Amino acid sequence: MKTIYTLLFSFAVFIGSAQTIKFELRENQPYEPLTDATVLSPNYAWAFMEELVEDFGFSINSFGDNALNNVGVSEYEVVLLSDDFTVEQTLTPLVNGEEFWFLDRGFDEEKTVEENESNPSQSTISYKLEKVGITGEDVLKVEWNNVKLNGSTAADSINFQVWCYKDGTIEYHYGPSYLAEPVFFDEFEISFFEQNEVEFLYYYALSGNPDSPSLVKDPEFIHYVDALPKNGTVYRFYRSATGIDENESDESSIRVYPNPTSTYISLSAENLKPGTPATFYELTGKKVFTEKLNTNKAIDISHLPKGIYFLELEVKGELVRKKIVME
Repeated sequence: MKTIYTLLFSFAVFIGSAQTIKFELRENQPYEPLTDATVLSPNYAWAFMEELVEDFGFSINSFGDNALNNVGVSEYEVVLLSDDFTVEQTLTPLVNGEEFWFLDRGFDEEKTVEENESNPSQSTISYKLEKVGITGEDVLKVEWNNVKLNGSTAADSINFQVWCYKDGTIEYHYGPSYLAEPVFFDEFEISFFEQNEVEFLYYYALSGNPDSPSLVKDPEFIHYVDALPKNGTVYRFYRSATGIDENESDESSIRVYPNPTSTYISLSAENLKPGTPATFYELTGKKVFTEKLNTNKAIDISHLPKGIYFLELEVKGELVRKKIVME
């Protein structure tokens, strides 16, 4: 371990992202604390920490199409770095404005940092490499366990995780938390951005109500949600399967039913002809399978695991995408 070297580029210019980034909100998801994880934070009551793990086990293909295989972790963010440290992707799952950060619940703010080193730690920041899903996809998980915000009470406790998938997908998971004075902490930045030595590639942030936030792409201002996300909330950011958003031009003329489903779907549209290819994608953008429409315009998808998929069709020379929910 060694201290992170944070990239500071005073001449950075925002140029925007060539990728189309999609956002999904998941609610009431079980929050599972990491077990057998590697602890990065000190064993005493800490207020600041920065640790770097070089070559953590696999390479992440970022939204800027850069290979990132080093990770830096601080008291409030994750920084993924390229092998030569010239590119960084910064993931901020939760930080309260510019005045508040996370620290150990055992940290006494009436004492100095040095004096607190004699107090045992009550909070940990740790990481773990895991394989998830049916295909055993590589995921880097970082967890802030039982931390508090500076200026808050000793009873306050916040738990959250960052999941970084090999294909670049990012997930922010929020667990059980308690704030004695939640109104006092009324704006939290939840964002991610990428930059190299000369330019910003993109900046995205969530804005508004954390129960139904908007994904904002805006390099000019920092955006916030107005409360702490609830226990069981997951924010997922991923590439659009084909680099385009869901198409509204012909979408209204195509009806998919039943949806949600557990067995099959049927499509109703005047412009769809038997033999039209129908392609299914996972949320990560991975192609699942393609099948040509039969005369009934019905497709058996009973073999698919439960989850959310996108169905892509070509209608009058335009790609149309429909969201399918498998129960």
